[in-house]
Amino acid sequence: MANVLWIGNARSIAQVDTLTVGGTIETDDIFIITINGKSLSTVGGSATAATVATTIATAFNLVTDPEFAEITAAATSGGALTLTADTAGKPFTATVSTTETGGGSADSQTFATAATTANVSPSDWADTDNWSTGAVPVSTDNVYLDGNSSILYGLAQSSVTLASLTVAQTFTGDIGLPERATTGYNEYRATYLAVSATSLVFGLGKGSGSGRAKIDVGSNQCALTVHGTGGAKDSGLPALLWKGTHASNTAVVRGGSVGIAALATESATLLTLTQDGGTIEMGDGMTVGDITKNAGTLLSVGATTTGSKTLILR
Repeated sequence: MANVLWIGNARSIAQVDTLTVGGTIETDDIFIITINGKSLSTVGGSATAATVATTIATAFNLVTDPEFAEITAAATSGGALTLTADTAGKPFTATVSTTETGGGSADSQTFATAATTANVSPSDWADTDNWSTGAVPVSTDNVYLDGNSSILYGLAQSSVTLASLTVAQTFTGDIGLPERATTGYNEYRATYLAVSATSLVFGLGKGSGSGRAKIDVGSNQCALTVHGTGGAKDSGLPALLWKGTHASNTAVVRGGSVGIAALATESATLLTLTQDGGTIEMGDGMTVGDITKNAGTLLSVGATTTGSKTLILR
């Protein structure tokens, strides 16, 4: 067990992927690059790999879809071309394939992709330079977040069960990504920090707080306590979005704006929910046992209640 502080100290390095055209190429072979379910299909127009790579790079840079516009393509040597992120520290995922004019399976041409330079970011949970111990947190660690460095990438940590995750009210960065990117596409990167925590304490102490925090504790039991949040950054959504499916999860909300399974298709389970203040929004994928409401605003859109409801007026 270690006490680990988020420091967000990694440098920003742009991701570079190298795509390589090869094999026996025919002039009507089609080379496909796909990002976020959108595909660019380019007819090579040549039997020479280097010429095809240049043709693909030129076509890529003319695409106006924002997922593509975040990346610059350049032919290098032979049949190779590179895709380079325009923003250092912001990762992308591009896949490649080939087909024949008129459809059908590709024959002897090849199109391969390999990571040349990995994305490095001060907003990446999985980067060791972003942690006070020089190591990414592991199960049984106690993790503390404060400061203003957001956590946006490397969010797939579901194999880790922290002893505790404490987010101070002095933490003003974001945790997770919005569902829709600011440039106008539905986000294809992970939007929730997926990490289990036996104890999750949010908004502890004084400060302006985080306006976007999205945490998925998965199927392991969690005790959630919310003291406060920042003002919500995403229109129509609470500042803290939480979900977890263990039958014995508990939540105590004393302040801030909290959404539990607030987005469509999400699910969450609580054995008990106690509200001493703030605003809670429960989505229709939530199942809750006993509810004790002492103060605050409780909004429910189709949530299932299996236990008692107690309203105490003060």
